[in-house]
Amino acid sequence: MTRALAALLASSLSLAPVVVPSPVQAAARFEPSPEELYEQGRKAYRLGKFKEAIDAWERSFAASDNPLLLYNIALAYRELYGITSDLEDLKRARAVFDNFIRVAEADPGLKGEIGDAQTRIAEIDAELAAVRARAQADKPVTPETPDPTPSRAELERARKFRLGGAITMGVGGALVLTGTGLGIFYGLKGNQYEDLVDQNKRTARDLLSPELDDDEIKACLSEGTASEAERLAKQIDMLPEGDPGRAELSAMLGECAPAIDPLAAVSTYRRNGDNANTATIISYAVVGGLGLAALITGAVLYAKGKRLRTKRVADLQLSPVLGGRAMTGFTLSGRF
Repeated sequence: MTRALAALLASSLSLAPVVVPSPVQAAARFEPSPEELYEQGRKAYRLGKFKEAIDAWERSFAASDNPLLLYNIALAYRELYGITSDLEDLKRARAVFDNFIRVAEADPGLKGEIGDAQTRIAEIDAELAAVRARAQADKPVTPETPDPTPSRAELERARKFRLGGAITMGVGGALVLTGTGLGIFYGLKGNQYEDLVDQNKRTARDLLSPELDDDEIKACLSEGTASEAERLAKQIDMLPEGDPGRAELSAMLGECAPAIDPLAAVSTYRRNGDNANTATIISYAVVGGLGLAALITGAVLYAKGKRLRTKRVADLQLSPVLGGRAMTGFTLSGRF
């Protein structure tokens, strides 16, 4: 998906209109073109110089307003966080991905990229929540005035809090891993279905009459025609071989009839891809979200149990020993 975005971005930048500057403009223009800035950013990104990549792509976006650059900028911030561990870089990546989605929703040509950006945001949200959970678990315990004689019930209560917190965090971690694994699995399945849709579209195009113009071919490859082809194909499969009704049903697709089978496959794979993308979002948002909630809850319980435990102090008792030598020694009872 990332390679496809890069190719689309490069082509969209290269198709920008050429403007011949006046002599004054040529003399004053020292800034590189949007295409040159994009190339500078691409090279810097590959070299791991993510700050330089961000700077170049932000300048390219300012000059070209190409929305695909937002996706690249967000990716660079995400990679920069892996080096700096600065949460502001991770938050900036999420914000830019969110802005890209808003722009893509208004641009029909970018509709296919929305799902991938949403998946990236879900991954970032999961990581931010995990960081917050770890911070809560590692939060220093505020010293409290120790109770010199803690009851057995208080000690048991503290133990239960710690045990319950540890178990809850374990369950939460398992859910996070499960949600992440399912999200990756369904994300890959969605990409496979997208590839199958493209392959069957190419097959359908090859089967259509060469006399059809571009608009007619586009109509045959549309979502509505593909859905109708799938419906007719199911009815045809129910008829025996040689039944004249098979040809009649196929003819109902008109000039698109020669490509009925690949068009039906396009509809099927597109629906499967939509289902896979939905499952990806559910895996990250629901399963992963429940896991993160369990992690946070477990961390709070464990921290509370730890605070209760610190209140326990050794009950040291000095008692004089009265024997052959009065007041010559003492005993210690209790433990540290």
